[in-house]
Amino acid sequence: MAKRFDFWTHGVATILESPELARRVEHKGNIGTAVEQSASTSAWFHIPITTPTVLEDDTSIYLRRFGLKATVNDNAKIDHLHLRSGTNLVWSREVSYVGRVVDETYDVTPDVHTGGSRAGLVLCVHVQFLSGEPRGRVEFHGAGGHFS
Repeated sequence: MAKRFDFWTHGVATILESPELARRVEHKGNIGTAVEQSASTSAWFHIPITTPTVLEDDTSIYLRRFGLKATVNDNAKIDHLHLRSGTNLVWSREVSYVGRVVDETYDVTPDVHTGGSRAGLVLCVHVQFLSGEPRGRVEFHGAGGHFS
């Protein structure tokens, strides 16, 4: 039976690509990273996914699935997800998550080999901030991968 590894990154590790657009940013252990931004703007957020590495062994480890845990209020919309291995885009999907808790898992086809560039994996999340009160808010609770 193949070994299985699940690695998760806490949401406090989320990186804002354009921090100057944020009106409010909180990094808290009980939330993760929370961002509020003005209406009619959008931004990318990046969550590194811890990746197992095999040393002195030719065993291959592949990413089979990955997940995102987040919350968006009624005035923010997660609309696009990218998964990158180093600089390579290995998975992309349009989504529409508004006013909800996101606890989703996505299959990766084909599986992503974690050797290669050794540049790591990152989940890139695009958020549109919509009009209305209260201001658009997204909370990133975590992201992770299932490897085997």
